Amino acid sequence: MSKSEALKYAMIIGFGVAAGIHLYVAWASMLEIAWGAVKGVFNHV
Repeated sequence: MSKSEALKYAMIIGFGVAAGIHLYVAWASMLEIAWGAVKGVFNHV
């Protein structure tokens, strides 16, 4: 494997990991907001 190929694969893996982390954080915050809304509805009842 040449250096440019190794660099390309490293970048792809890096972007994949970063995208995964961003997706996880986005989902976690969305779920937290949704859970807060659900709890708020139940607290008002």
